[in-house]
Amino acid sequence: MCDSVFKDKTLMITGGTGSFGNTVLKHFMNTDLAEIRIFSRDEKKQDDMRHRLQERSPELASKVRFFIGDV
Repeated sequence: MCDSVFKDKTLMITGGTGSFGNTVLKHFMNTDLAEIRIFSRDEKKQDDMRHRLQERSPELASKVRFFIGDV
């Protein structure tokens, strides 16, 4: 069995709290990525997303980190 190309890598999702970012996050949550970084400018949406992740997938929530910013 070969390793995934994502194994132990970090994925950064810009606009991570938007509809596209949410969809990308759902697709990559169960992969062998080491970390997923959500980058967006909306602190409230990040907080909401963090709470949803902790409620629905507490075992995976620790691999997601949140960053405030604007590109």
